[in-house]
Amino acid sequence: MIDVIVPVFNNYELTRGCLDSVLRHTADVAYRLIIVDDKSTDKKTLALEKSYVRKHKQIILLAQKKNQGFLRAVNRGMKYSKNDVVLLNNDTLVTTGWLRKLRAAAYSRANIASASAMSNSSTITTVPGYFKHGEIPEFFTLDEMAAFVEKHSLKLYPEIPTAMGFCLYIKRAALRAVGYYDEIFDRGLCEENDWSLRARAAGWTQVMDDTTYIWHKGRGSLGKKLKTPYRDRNKKILLERYPDYDRQIKTYIRRRTNYRINRHLKWELFKYRLARLLRCDRRKRN
Repeated sequence: MIDVIVPVFNNYELTRGCLDSVLRHTADVAYRLIIVDDKSTDKKTLALEKSYVRKHKQIILLAQKKNQGFLRAVNRGMKYSKNDVVLLNNDTLVTTGWLRKLRAAAYSRANIASASAMSNSSTITTVPGYFKHGEIPEFFTLDEMAAFVEKHSLKLYPEIPTAMGFCLYIKRAALRAVGYYDEIFDRGLCEENDWSLRARAAGWTQVMDDTTYIWHKGRGSLGKKLKTPYRDRNKKILLERYPDYDRQIKTYIRRRTNYRINRHLKWELFKYRLARLLRCDRRKRN
């Protein structure tokens, strides 16, 4: 049993899309879907959550008595669970086999604490290319892009310096050893970086699951207005604890740890695009 934890504060359309994608694409693994509602004020979102609980026996709703922010909502879900967990932002859309593949990546080595998915918008796990925010190639649907990534994956499960919190598989054994997110980071941002560094100090590591591709809108969970002040405040706390953190990220990028994965995928996308153009050209000639 794996518990998928989705913190929610309003955002009806995003939340509905996220929940529907989990229900549609997670038939091959035993799981529970835990919605942690952070005192939503939108009646449509509240009604949506209750309707899903009535219709689906694997869905659990935990309602916060007051709005406490993304981080505390996630912590409540992790504390409620006794199993491995996946922290999933409500501004994501998952794809076929996603949970099974994340679990395989997390258990590919004994000392792995977490496995992070790849995405169109997830800084160091963005494909193709680092630190980019983009959309799915125009000739692919999301499901087609995910299938393409899986088909051409090198299955390297490379180590990464920090977990990516938008879609993050965490082993229960790692949670027991490391603890939950530090609530000094208040409403969120940098909490998964801090957790990753604490895990590393305890002998654990984080990996990227280079077989799983998840769509991520970005900024949908925390909200655009909150992002900048909390990012600056929390980054300061993180650097006070780990003064060499930025150097570690720069070293990781300079070593081009994920370069082989990105280069391989870009090449396969180029070949696919070229083949499409050639087929179109033949049809026009005929």
